[in-house]
Amino acid sequence: MAHNRLLYAETSAAISCNPAYGKSRVLSVGSQHHFVKPSARSTSRGEKYFNLRVVTSQLSHHREVPQTKLLRAITQRTMASTASEGDIDVAENLRGVLRRVEGAIKERDEVIKDAGSVRLVAVSKTKSAALVRAAHEAGHRYFGENYVQEIAEKAPELPEEIVWHFIGHLQSNKAGTLLKSVVGNGRQLVVETVDSAKLASTLDKEMKKVIEASGGEAGAIKPLPVYIQINSSGEESKNGITKEELLDLVQHIRTECKFLELRGLMTIGAPDYSGCRTEDFELMAECKSLAEAAAGTDGTLRMELSMGMSNDFETAIKRGSTSVRVGSSIFGARNYKR
Repeated sequence: MAHNRLLYAETSAAISCNPAYGKSRVLSVGSQHHFVKPSARSTSRGEKYFNLRVVTSQLSHHREVPQTKLLRAITQRTMASTASEGDIDVAENLRGVLRRVEGAIKERDEVIKDAGSVRLVAVSKTKSAALVRAAHEAGHRYFGENYVQEIAEKAPELPEEIVWHFIGHLQSNKAGTLLKSVVGNGRQLVVETVDSAKLASTLDKEMKKVIEASGGEAGAIKPLPVYIQINSSGEESKNGITKEELLDLVQHIRTECKFLELRGLMTIGAPDYSGCRTEDFELMAECKSLAEAAAGTDGTLRMELSMGMSNDFETAIKRGSTSVRVGSSIFGARNYKR
């Protein structure tokens, strides 16, 4: 395979993995989650083998799998599990997820009963604008995208009342493209993955440009809502800041970035991407208290918590999440052939 790149697809995720990256990757096939270590070995014939840790409800062990065999198995599973867009009932899927959200809210314990309502962000990455429109016509307004190019293509052709949540890693050099494509076209945007003062300052600068380009009319464009991304798992391969770095970034955004509005905190979760662990929820609660104390002047400021995805959003809601991100349960298996 050129550049030793492997493409793995399943009902909720697909990741390209190059052993030369020097970082582990989690690759999922059907119900099996493969933790791929970068220490691949080659046979005398040049065939690649990868050390996998297979994690399912029945299995948890290490094994070596030939590259060709793994690719073939993944391709077969993907073809068997991926439905065409015409077969997806987005409205019914959406209703089902919303029922689960409401059920989880009712099961919150007394300590977090006042955590507030929960926003469902329907993650539409790799999905067509037609599917997003179907969800919108069913009454949904919040959608999430991971890639600048995708959101830049979709946002301008879809209704203005949609609120777009950018939930992927954002490089500073793409901040301008993101804001011009979405906010510059009169669309609403929230960036959930601010993980450095540099990125915050870049977003602030680019937001100022967008406001000035609009004519600078008072109230025409509000400050950009942002979340600070917390690396709650402590995994080096993940983006986000530590609890110890939080207060400095909170103060930087509030004092140096007048075109940004700090709305809350976001995390992805556990190292195996299966969701948040108890310690992730606990850390996020601590960070929320710290951020509110640092940012609020009268004790009334409430930080939102964006945590919980397809595998764990109900648990996250019970632990105080006010925004969850769910994709394949609404739109079906993702298609990474772009």
